Amino acid sequence: MRVIIEQPVINNKLEILQESSVGGFNTVKFKALLMESDSLNRNGRVYPRRVLEEAIEKVRPMMEDRNFGGELDHPLPTGSQYDILRQQTLSYEHISHIITDMWWEGNKVYGIVETTPTPKGEILANLIRFGTKVGFSLRALGDVKPRAGGVSEVVSPLHLVAIDAVQNPSFQQAVITEVLKESVLIESHQIKESFCVSDGICFKSLREMIEWKLNKRFM
Repeated sequence: MRVIIEQPVINNKLEILQESSVGGFNTVKFKALLMESDSLNRNGRVYPRRVLEEAIEKVRPMMEDRNFGGELDHPLPTGSQYDILRQQTLSYEHISHIITDMWWEGNKVYGIVETTPTPKGEILANLIRFGTKVGFSLRALGDVKPRAGGVSEVVSPLHLVAIDAVQNPSFQQAVITEVLKESVLIESHQIKESFCVSDGICFKSLREMIEWKLNKRFM
C-alpha cells in the first residue's frame, strides 16, 4: 500500500452551524465539502464512489465515537524513517478538528466538522470566523491502478487516516510527494490505526490519548 495525499477540496464559504467555548478555547461546528468521487483530480487520480463508500463506512464507528478527524496542515516529512509512521497517524499534538458525520450529495462527500479545544483547533476556528477559504485534503493508505491517458484509479481497500484542513498546500504537497515518492509500499501489518503523541507513545483512540494526557498533567 502507498501513502496517498491529495490536493485539497476548497470550500469558498463554510456553513457555520454552532459556535461555543470549551476549556477557554473557541470552537466552531460547521458543514464542509470534504471529498469528490468519479472525477479526475489535479493529481491525476480518480476515486470510484464504491471505494470511497467502503472507506467512509470503515471509519464511521470512529466518527460516532468522536475519534476521527484531521490536523491543521499535513505533517511535513523530516527525512527520517519515522515519516511513514507519521503520515499514517493522527497526531494529538496537531489535531485541529474532528469529523462526526459524512454523507453523499451527488458525487460529493460532505461532513459535519467540529474544531477541537486545542491551539491548532482555535487557529482553524478563527480562520473560519474570519471567512478564510479552507480546504480539506485526504490522507490515506491505498493502491492505484493505471488507466489510459496517464490516469490512476484508486482501488479498494482504501484506509482513511485523516482529512486535514489546508489552505494553500501546493508547495507542501510537492515536498511530501518528493520525499515519499509514493514508491514506499506499506505492508498490511504495518498499517497503524492509532493516535500518537510527540514522544512516540500511540493509542487506539483519541479518547485514550486524552485520558493519558490528563493523567500525566495531574500526576
